[in-house]
Amino acid sequence: MEIINLPNGLAVSPVALGAMDFGTTTAKEAAFRVLDAYLDMGGNFVDTSNNYAHWNGTGDESETLLGEYFSQRKCRDRIVLATKVGFDRHGTGQGLKKEQIEYWIDESLRKLKTDYIDLYQVHNPSAKDLDTVTSEGGALEALFEAREAGKIGHIGITLHSIELFEKALELDWVETVMFPYNIVETQGEELIARCAQKNIGFICMKPLAGGA
Repeated sequence: MEIINLPNGLAVSPVALGAMDFGTTTAKEAAFRVLDAYLDMGGNFVDTSNNYAHWNGTGDESETLLGEYFSQRKCRDRIVLATKVGFDRHGTGQGLKKEQIEYWIDESLRKLKTDYIDLYQVHNPSAKDLDTVTSEGGALEALFEAREAGKIGHIGITLHSIELFEKALELDWVETVMFPYNIVETQGEELIARCAQKNIGFICMKPLAGGA
């Protein structure tokens, strides 16, 4: 599989493997088979989140399952690993403040059985969330300190709102944007083009429209 360079220097396969269903609708054995096949085809870009599987309280969390896989297969060095911090929308107790994000970064590192995360993303914030993230004592301070300490390599954002996508392009700390783009969701085309102009990596969310 071809390897491409995002503007921030991350060298990734053009097809990423999203692990949202790992531990929920996809059991561990099936998830491991998918990961094996993906790596065998030359893929190296795996994306998860610290709140995948939290909403139903069943199965393994995606990060925990991936950490077990990396540990068993001894393949962490082959992976460009992306995860996210989701906010308190599923009863997880996660917040937007510096000390809360410090905790969740360390939790992701523990579950993923790694000492660094290549890309750490602010996951689908509202406009109010984003203001809190960037305010004094907000999550962004923790992200900068974690990057300085080598716990994370790069900082990105995931979004569903065109208005917030446009705003994100003006934030100097945003290195990547993940946003839906597929045959039935083309509303971001103009802003996707602007990512290249701004030297921001674009990651396509839901490229198959969830099967639609």
